[in-house]
Amino acid sequence: CLGREIDPNFKEVPGHEVLRFYSPEGVLLRKALKVEALRTDPKERHPLNWLMRVNARSIALLDPKGQRYCEVDHAGQLVRPCEPLPPFEPPVRISGFALAGNGDRIISAETGEPGGGRSSFRGKTVLYRFTDAGRSTVDLSFLPEWVRGTMVLGTYTGRLVLMPDPSTHLVICPREIG
Repeated sequence: CLGREIDPNFKEVPGHEVLRFYSPEGVLLRKALKVEALRTDPKERHPLNWLMRVNARSIALLDPKGQRYCEVDHAGQLVRPCEPLPPFEPPVRISGFALAGNGDRIISAETGEPGGGRSSFRGKTVLYRFTDAGRSTVDLSFLPEWVRGTMVLGTYTGRLVLMPDPSTHLVICPREIG
């Protein structure tokens, strides 16, 4: 799990680890990844709003607000340092992401007007694929129109799990995204 460590006086423990590994019985096995690895500014608040996804290779962490990304292996060692994502044009608000089995990162983002605040990001939803070679957009034209304005929640058997907006149900893509 991803979280902060609090002392008995309800203060954040300096230099704590943010990843915790538990047994199936709920016993804490180990902690990993110092909180400082996720912060770019010492005054920055705890990375509570980071999104976490896991596959067989690694654990991925994405900061939707700061648009930063990093990965750790299952032993808790940093394998991809926290770095900013390449700039988006036009500006976007990240709404979700998935970590594919092959390591590709699929990010859902809403386009909007710069400087307009959160409410300005009510435009088109775009899915981006990040690979080690770069970034591309994901073609969703094969999906019905009502599914295209969507948030990526993860993957299931190699297919994207999406949540149409506004919605309370999930959609699994009928085929793998290539």
